[in-house]
Amino acid sequence: MAAQNGTPPRKSLLDSMLGIGSDRKEGAKSPSEASAASPATPPKRASPATQAGTPPSTGSPRKSLLEDVLSIGSSAEEGIANALEGIGNALSHAFQPKTRDYIKLRTGARMPVIGFGTFGGPGTSAASVAAALKTAVAEHGFRHLDCAEAYANEAELGVALREVLDSGAVSRRELFVTSKVWNTNHARQHVHDSCMRTLANLQLDYLDLYLVHWPMAWRHTGSSIQPRVPTDMGGVVEHAPISMRETWEALEALHGEGLIKAIGVSNFGAQALNELLTHARIPPAVNQVECHPYLQQAELKRFCGRQRIAVSGYCPLGRPANRGGGPLLLDDPTVVEIARRLKMTAAQVLLRWGVQSGHAVLPKSASPARQAENAAALDVAELDGEAMEALGSLDRGYRFCGGPGSEIGRWNRGASPFA
Repeated sequence: MAAQNGTPPRKSLLDSMLGIGSDRKEGAKSPSEASAASPATPPKRASPATQAGTPPSTGSPRKSLLEDVLSIGSSAEEGIANALEGIGNALSHAFQPKTRDYIKLRTGARMPVIGFGTFGGPGTSAASVAAALKTAVAEHGFRHLDCAEAYANEAELGVALREVLDSGAVSRRELFVTSKVWNTNHARQHVHDSCMRTLANLQLDYLDLYLVHWPMAWRHTGSSIQPRVPTDMGGVVEHAPISMRETWEALEALHGEGLIKAIGVSNFGAQALNELLTHARIPPAVNQVECHPYLQQAELKRFCGRQRIAVSGYCPLGRPANRGGGPLLLDDPTVVEIARRLKMTAAQVLLRWGVQSGHAVLPKSASPARQAENAAALDVAELDGEAMEALGSLDRGYRFCGGPGSEIGRWNRGASPFA
């Protein structure tokens, strides 16, 4: 039915829960980008191995400091100057902050701060998402991959991952792979079975992070999780009498088996986290929530920080394709002006805001150009204090996933899961 009186069309429950930000329309520039003073083409990201090791070669082998002193220059002074410059460069590299590209979890693992989202959304084939993942990993340096069984594409992603790994473009150790158990699989045995299916589909021996997708249990609908949203004859979601304690203990058991390196949650508010922490033997390492300048989650992030729970944010660019109506964060005048002034794209402004605010960001795109732009957000200059203050003033509590007109208030028997 068409929207009335300017109200955006109502999204379905599943679309609200899984629609974690659609890609910008591929090949089309937003008004914000057209006014961004034609920023230079983002540099290609160095591989993690290059970032962690020696600086990339500029075309000729780097000389040792001894060679600088003994054989460089026409005079002793020039040789010493070259040597001192070499020492300065080496020290600068050695003391460059190592947390720039990752967040260190309570487990000691390093979670890259810019991830690649794999939710395809309505009308997007699993094959196209898999192709996008190959490009993102092999060509643009993405190492943090955010997956979920409810996205219904892990088998295709597994084929793409295997091809990239077999090509030698990246090693398994360099990847940080996340997946999530869906609401219909919260029972102890179903959690175990879901994780094993995910590992088989992704063709991996372990997951770096496994999350409870939402803090609610629904009636089990089989291994195919169809329908993903079980309802009764009256269209009311069928909940299941399964406690979060049972679900969490199942994740802890998988961790004990070495099948998952870290466990965490998604879409948990402070109340749900508090309840979990009362019985968790292994506290959650990560809470993945919607987070962007329109929904800054400051109070929740402070709570997570006190509990040593890292935060990763989905919908970092809002909902760029404007599916379902609502504002376009990429075209917000404040974001556009900051992009123009600092000579970067609107997307890079938003991703840098997230990283500088202390959480990981999970953009997604099937466009190689957009992927390069997103990956280069760590290479552009940091946002200055003026920009961060201006973006901080945009908070309005607006959810692109479960915003106005959605059924979010009725998912959990009338109580919002974000409380």
